[in-house]
Order: sequence, then C-alpha cells, then structure tokens
Amino acid sequence: MKTIEKLLDSLTNDAPVRQILAGAYWTAVTLESDPPRGGLASALRAETGGPWPSVRTPGRLQERSGREVADLLRSERILEASIGLAAFNALLDVDETALTEVNAEQIVLEHGAGKRVAIVGHFPFIERVRAATAECWVLEL
Repeated sequence: MKTIEKLLDSLTNDAPVRQILAGAYWTAVTLESDPPRGGLASALRAETGGPWPSVRTPGRLQERSGREVADLLRSERILEASIGLAAFNALLDVDETALTEVNAEQIVLEHGAGKRVAIVGHFPFIERVRAATAECWVLEL
C-alpha cells in the first residue's frame, strides 16, 4: 500500500468543507465542525515552473466533505494535491493536551549546537543557527 493510501485510510474524522483558500505559498481548508478545524499545506509547485493544470471543479469543492477533498491528495494535478493535503491536515486527530508552544529557533539551537544541520526554508534566524552549528544548509526552491 502506498504512503498516501495509508495516510488517507488513517483518517477517522469527517466534516463538511467551510472554505478553501489557495494562495501563492499556502493552501488552507476549514471545516464545519465543533470546534471548527483548519488545515494548512504548502502550495506545491511543479518543477517546470508552470503553468499548472487547474482544479478540475473550481468553485464546487466546498460541496464535498473534508474526506472527499482530502482524497485530492492522490491527484497528479499539483494544486489539487495541495488542497487535498490541507484538507487531510484539517481532519487529523490532535491531542491538544499534549501540545506545547515552542520557538523553532530554540529547538534547532538546542539540538543542533555544534552539529551539522539542514533546514528546509530560509527563516529569519538562519544566521544565528549558522553561528551555533558546525555546518548549516538551507534547502529551498
């Protein structure tokens, strides 16, 4: 079984879609649930730089359930897959009692001091991480 199939099969929640927002960098899906749920995903981009195939049913996705939209994660259309991932994230079971708010820079500095570190994305704290680590790579694009 493929990874995407395992992920989709693991979902136990469902709710009607309230809103879908697809921007240049982020994709968001909110659900009509109590309490309301939302999921974010990076707006994926094709390596070719576009133009990318559009969503097959624009304006109609809000008529689907969260699980139906999450199934778009299987799509070969990159924008649909981004929307599917955001819906998947909105449907995840999260034990909020186990969550803590921690600064990402703090975690990287604590665990990466003196080590070789790779960070996905160029964050504002990169220069401080470079000063504290043996080697630091920033992966983007």
